[in-house]
Amino acid sequence: MMPSDSLSSENFIAECQEAINSHINRSSPLKELKKLQLIKLKPYIANTERLNRDNRYKSRNDNSISESQDNIRIHRKKDSTDSFRSSSVQLLFANTYSMKTIASSKLGPGHYHYDLNTFNGPSFHFSTIARFSNNLTQTLVPKLNFSDLDKNQEILNENKDMKKHLPSERIRHLRDKAKSDSAKILEIKEKKQMIYTKNKLEKLLKLQSKERRYEIKLKKYEILSIAKAWSVLYTIFWSANNIRRQISERKDLHRRSSKVLVWLMNFCRSIGKFKIILEKIRISKAFKTLKKHLPIFLKWTEKIRTKWAEMTVDICERVLAEEQIAKLMKSFINKVIFIQRTMRSIFIQRKSALIIKRLLWNKVEYKMYIESRIKKRKIPPSELEKRISFEAIKGRSSVPDSVKDFKIMNILKMRMNEYRERLKIYNEECKLLKQEFTKNLYKLEAQAVLNNVKLQGPSLPPRPKPNYVITEAEYRKMIHEAIQKRKEWEAIVKKKRKTQKISSNKKGRG
Repeated sequence: MMPSDSLSSENFIAECQEAINSHINRSSPLKELKKLQLIKLKPYIANTERLNRDNRYKSRNDNSISESQDNIRIHRKKDSTDSFRSSSVQLLFANTYSMKTIASSKLGPGHYHYDLNTFNGPSFHFSTIARFSNNLTQTLVPKLNFSDLDKNQEILNENKDMKKHLPSERIRHLRDKAKSDSAKILEIKEKKQMIYTKNKLEKLLKLQSKERRYEIKLKKYEILSIAKAWSVLYTIFWSANNIRRQISERKDLHRRSSKVLVWLMNFCRSIGKFKIILEKIRISKAFKTLKKHLPIFLKWTEKIRTKWAEMTVDICERVLAEEQIAKLMKSFINKVIFIQRTMRSIFIQRKSALIIKRLLWNKVEYKMYIESRIKKRKIPPSELEKRISFEAIKGRSSVPDSVKDFKIMNILKMRMNEYRERLKIYNEECKLLKQEFTKNLYKLEAQAVLNNVKLQGPSLPPRPKPNYVITEAEYRKMIHEAIQKRKEWEAIVKKKRKTQKISSNKKGRG
């Protein structure tokens, strides 16, 4: 290992001697090196001084610090052939020891160099260069941990202390143990006593509860009668107290409300009088303003009267002159007759449709009746039809005609409402399409002229149609509803009779 420039050669030799002694003391195979002595140290000193000089010269010329390599060999005579495998000693097969310190940045701990061209055989160079320090003592002397030393010292002191093994100490230890054991025994006894008392109390409580239940079972009816009596008494007292409280509250309310009502009545009267006075004042003001503008209004009314009178006279004269009254009367009569005839046909169609729907109702009801009989009696339909003919039940039904008409008309009204909603949607769609058509009308006309084609209107969707057809499932549903709501039949029948009476009275008057 290369020493620093500040370190003198003598100090370095002393450090080497101390490191070797410490290493020899640590390792048992190297104890024989105590007999050896360092010889020929003068050439080593001269060599180190020369190397230091060369290094200084290089640093001046190159302005850089380079690592120096020093080969130091210390030859010693040795009588025995023992091996010395130190990290800084080179072993030769000749009876000499050479110490070689190699300082190189390439070499590290554990690296070695094999040299073939040696004096008396092969040699090995072991490097002891520390990776981050150049002090020899740090590499050779092991690091001591003070905490480990303290622990070892404490253990030694404890082992040296022999007081524990004295008879007096042993007797004292036994006494302390006996005291602690007695305390534990007392504690265990107390806990045992507590557990015993607890179990005893639990058993007593269980026995008491059993006795109480047994007594209740024995005196069950007596307790029930007493409880009923007490409950009756409690309800009587509670109801009486509640009635008394309500009466007192009502009286207090009357006392308080009478004063408020009197005050409110007087206040309302005063407001009403003020309102009447206000209306009178407003009417008088309005008459005053009208009196001021009355002559202007009269002139305006006279002008309008004369104007409209002249217009009516002119119209009458024209009609009489042109003989258009006869034509007007004829067209009016024709239209009235047309309306009457169409209304009659509509009424006839309505009645006929109702009659057809009643017959369909009866048919579906007859089917339902047969199905129910088949299910109940388990008779085949052919035999049942022989027993019951359709003509016997024809025109008959368990549901009256007024109820049938009511149910059928309700369904038709629902259908008409749906049809109206669909018509509204259809009209809105048509309106939007027509608006779009009017926007693009000029373009469409121009295209039609160019193509020599007739312009057509907007393509409208198909118009919705009303649906008056009632399916068999709907008839069945109506029949079930009518049978379930038998209580409502009387009200429907009475309503129908009233309407019939009113219509007959009108006909009689006409």
